[in-house]
Formats: sequence, structure tokens, C-alpha cells
Amino acid sequence: MYCHHCGFEVKENDVFCKKCGTNLHIKNINSANHKLTKVNSETFYNKPRTSLVALKVVGAIFFYGMGIVLLVYSVLFYYALWGIWGVIGTLVLFPLVEIFPIVAWIVTGDFPGLIFALWGIGIIGGVLMGIGSSRD
Repeated sequence: MYCHHCGFEVKENDVFCKKCGTNLHIKNINSANHKLTKVNSETFYNKPRTSLVALKVVGAIFFYGMGIVLLVYSVLFYYALWGIWGVIGTLVLFPLVEIFPIVAWIVTGDFPGLIFALWGIGIIGGVLMGIGSSRD
């Protein structure tokens, strides 16, 4: 026996099709006032939503853009402190330099508000990319 909706082979005593979920005992439910439609889940779930794609793109711009801005800011900051050694140290140890902005705070006496603001924007970008990727 086969499902009258999708053609999947079903057992004689099955009530619903295991592939599409159609009730096998009801042959024709369609009427003028009541029409059942089946959403093709494969097509529906595999299509990326435009708004999610846009969210992913904006998130990527924030996330990677702030990473580049932080790198440039760090290179300039440590160049001003230690010259070329500051630049070399920043490029070699960039993750450590960005994890510990407190060093800059202690050395200069100024709160590194810009670094924390850029971090915040980067984190927001990462969250937006995650939300935008939730249907990938």
C-alpha cells in the first residue's frame, strides 16, 4: 500500500504516513470551505530567511570590523608607549593585549573606555551572527 499524498510505501494498518504525516484513512478532505495544504518542510526549513541573512551580515560587519579597529587602535597605542617594540608585541601577542586592557589603564592612568565600547560592539556583532546563523 502507498500513501495517496506522497507515494511512500506504508503498511496496511498504518493510520498516518511515516514520511509526510498524511492521514491514510481519509482520501479526500478538500472542499470549497476547507482546504488542507501541506508545507514542504524541506523547502521551508532549508531556505534562509532574508532577515536572518541580513542579521548575519550586520553581525559579521560589527564583529570583524571591531576586531580590525581594535587591532589598529592597539598598534597605535602601544607604538606611542614603546615604539616599534610595542607594534611587534601587539602583532605577536594581540589576543593577550586585548584580553588585558587593564595594563593600558595602569600604565596611562586613563580608563580604556574605547576598548570596552569596541568590545561591546564586537560582542553584539557575535550575538547577531549567532542569531542569523540559527537556521543554517
